[in-house]
Amino acid sequence: MSYTHFTLIERGKLEGFLAVKMSIREIARIMGRHHSTIARKIKRNNDNFYHAATAHQNASDRKAKASSRRKLSVELIAIIEDKLFSTWFPKQIVCTVLYKKVSFKSIYCWIYEEKIKSNNIAVLRHKGKKRKGVEKRGIFSNGVSISERSEEANNRSEFV
Repeated sequence: MSYTHFTLIERGKLEGFLAVKMSIREIARIMGRHHSTIARKIKRNNDNFYHAATAHQNASDRKAKASSRRKLSVELIAIIEDKLFSTWFPKQIVCTVLYKKVSFKSIYCWIYEEKIKSNNIAVLRHKGKKRKGVEKRGIFSNGVSISERSEEANNRSEFV
């Protein structure tokens, strides 16, 4: 079940429906939304009257504020880059300098995303390896498919 956020146009329609005193269930039926979604939007953005533009701005502000915290700061980048240039491995950095602040996997991700500069990725223990390998079970790398075998092989007359 997918959910789509309200657009400014939908908020404008909601404002119009509320202005003509339509019920929440009626509005929900017309807009193709669940009645609880409509009620939640009204409750969240109601200051005596529902304003579509204000509600849309408030939603954008809440979305920006709710974005995940970023652990990567300028100070952290400086510490990690300094240690990497001193030929430390990410796990050594995490176990000593940054104990319980960040994981070594995060450091590897930041290096591969080029958020942190490393003098040479080949020196690192993971060496830029892909995290997920290609599925190799059930795939034969040599030999001929059964549908492509010769008639002699099918009759087993060649090795009798």
